[in-house]
Amino acid sequence: MAVIGDVISSAKIRDLEDLINRLNKTLSQVNADFANDIHAPLTLTRGDEVSGVLTGIENTYRIVDTILEAVHPNLIRFAIVCGPLEMTIKSRDAERISGTAFRQAAEIIYSRKPESLITLQINNVLIDQLLSSHMNLIFFLKRQWTKRQFEVIALYKKFENQKEVAKRLKIRQPTVSRILQTANYGEISRAEQTINETLKEYQKQFEKDKP
Repeated sequence: MAVIGDVISSAKIRDLEDLINRLNKTLSQVNADFANDIHAPLTLTRGDEVSGVLTGIENTYRIVDTILEAVHPNLIRFAIVCGPLEMTIKSRDAERISGTAFRQAAEIIYSRKPESLITLQINNVLIDQLLSSHMNLIFFLKRQWTKRQFEVIALYKKFENQKEVAKRLKIRQPTVSRILQTANYGEISRAEQTINETLKEYQKQFEKDKP
């Protein structure tokens, strides 16, 4: 599956070099953490465009979410398309791979409005639209998070204990609770779980439908 990501309004970003450095570091981490899901590592091409090839869709949300959180408050628009891929030699370099899937992904990327941060085009149009809409809604909500909310939530994800988060940030536990509630973390977390479970089942069905 072809993946293309494009940094939105990169020309207007004041410290683009810092963003590119953060993005490169995050892509390296994603390639390591999700090695079993990636055929051609996600890399920066054409300056600020992300390209890569996935082997499946099960961890699509986790991969994109990890990247978007790393570049916050900047945004990247993603298109993930299943389709034919072409390569002159057996390659794991996204820059040496082309084909219908990449062409369609590029068309999606450069025809979508910035508000749409991810578009899936996998197997079933209805399911693709439903998943894309739910992902975009979550990403929209996360865009509203403050730097402090991101900091608290990142620690809470790591320790899953409000008292531990409060201790490390030298704040009171009720403050941690309030920050999580204000960010709608509980609702967003449950929605993310549903999306990941759906992608897992979608992957199974996709494998069955393969000719």
